Amino acid sequence: MATTYIAKAEKELKRWGMFAGQSKYENAAEFYKKAGSEYKKNKDWDAAGAMFVKAAETFEKCGDSCDIDARTCWKDAGQCFKKSNLDDAAECYHKAAAYMQASNTFNRAAKLFDELASEYQKENEVEKAIKYYNLAIENFEAADDTNSANRKYLEIANMEAARGNYEVAREYYETNARAARDNQLLRWGAKGHLFKASLCTLCISAQNDTFEDALEKHDFYCGLSDIFDGTREQKLIQNLITACMAGNMNQFVGFVQDYESIGRLPQWELDRLMEVKNRMEGASEDIEDLINDSVLSGTSSKPAQMENEDDVLDDFL
Repeated sequence: MATTYIAKAEKELKRWGMFAGQSKYENAAEFYKKAGSEYKKNKDWDAAGAMFVKAAETFEKCGDSCDIDARTCWKDAGQCFKKSNLDDAAECYHKAAAYMQASNTFNRAAKLFDELASEYQKENEVEKAIKYYNLAIENFEAADDTNSANRKYLEIANMEAARGNYEVAREYYETNARAARDNQLLRWGAKGHLFKASLCTLCISAQNDTFEDALEKHDFYCGLSDIFDGTREQKLIQNLITACMAGNMNQFVGFVQDYESIGRLPQWELDRLMEVKNRMEGASEDIEDLINDSVLSGTSSKPAQMENEDDVLDDFL
């Protein structure tokens, strides 16, 4: 059936006459759309995408009157290519977004770029994911949708931190914390943003052996938000800084275990804490050896008694 529609489209394009004009392009584009839908039903994503591209390009020959049709076809093409080739999908989404931007619908353009970023993130293509999150942010901000833009900043922050760009990540978390603090509906989110900013600071301090700077940041965050000050997260950070300044990794592990006895930390947070610990004691030393040595020597300075050493392995690692 798809080939029949393609043949009809090509026949329309060959039509010649005084009144053929725009109508032949509109008719041909509709036939290409139908061919694309047939391929889509059969999950032949590349062929479907190619037909929607042809439809979009043909609609564009009609002039401004078919802008909406062209935009829709570029988006449809992108959605098909998204299942087979993300780079091809990105090219189509860019063209669809250009129409949206021209018609002052920046929020819709932002959602296309956000969708691309999410897909690249799933494929672990971090650079491209960050690129498209930034494009999404630009368009959300153009639409005065600050909350959506800030959520995308957090996505970038998480990825930047995961690849060790802690200063960049920390800046994004601080920006979101300020925005949350000044918004009555979002103010409770400041705690999580400042906790992550604090963990980034710990990683920076472990890299540079500057825990006095971490203490300064900690005090600054407490002053920045009363939602953060006095929480379990704030007290954990304060205790971890104390342990790091003393070079006491037994105590460091103990504070983490004490926190996790009430509620587990997500993996992202644990990864940051593990980086700090490894930098402080040397990446080659295994945490189990550390705990066993402490138990055997009787010198453990943990703030709360653990049931056994395996708890730390299970909960912290």
